Amino acid sequence: MQTPRTKSSREALFEAILRAYTPGEFKQLLDLKLRIKFDNILGPGPFQIQAHQIIEWVERQGTLDEFLSAIAEDRPRNQQIQTAVAAMRANPQAGPSPDRAALVAETIDAAAAGTALIDKMANQVSRFLTGRDDPTVPHEYAVRIEKTADGRDLELRRDGFARQRITAADLDRLPAELLRHVKVLEQAMQSHYDRWAELYPRRKSSADRATVEQQLREVVVDMSEELNGILGFLETCGMSLDDHYIYIRDIVNRQTR
Repeated sequence: MQTPRTKSSREALFEAILRAYTPGEFKQLLDLKLRIKFDNILGPGPFQIQAHQIIEWVERQGTLDEFLSAIAEDRPRNQQIQTAVAAMRANPQAGPSPDRAALVAETIDAAAAGTALIDKMANQVSRFLTGRDDPTVPHEYAVRIEKTADGRDLELRRDGFARQRITAADLDRLPAELLRHVKVLEQAMQSHYDRWAELYPRRKSSADRATVEQQLREVVVDMSEELNGILGFLETCGMSLDDHYIYIRDIVNRQTR
């Protein structure tokens, strides 16, 4: 039996920052408390990549301890931040290099599973939020993101034809912390889907329809972070999204404003 891998202190800090801060809040923290001009150091890109690069940057500058203090003081009641900061101070090393091939393969599996969950939910979420009735025949999407036949790469297919591909070599160039985070996103998305699948059939037959509909809306709001994270990761890897992926992200994000 394989022993579960323990998170490195660096990985725990990375995940804590992503959960505790929006990009705007993180930039403000760096500017006001550390006098770090975020945009002068990093170019445009997804927050997942930028957060990792900032951690690397403060390590190179020798200002890691100051960075950790600023985060801990800024989020004093956030237990995940406090635990991650303490762990990073106790063991700042990144830890032993993981098995990259296995990590990349796990990330491909997680990204494919995450997009499959989005595929399952997209039409129902859209119809629920817009008040449309369910179709008698399940909707089929023109665009799908799936693993290739050999399971090694991710492929965007339109009408059955391959249009774009993310290869294992593409993922191997990304930080390990970011790759592992995709699995975290997929697992959370699975939890949201399970809750949705439990509630959705009850929305019209339940005696307390208003309560069920409110719970469904809460699922939509709760899953926005994971949905954005999975799709944003694919875009980070160079995939241009369209069809229902863009639409469902837009309609879900409207619920969080």
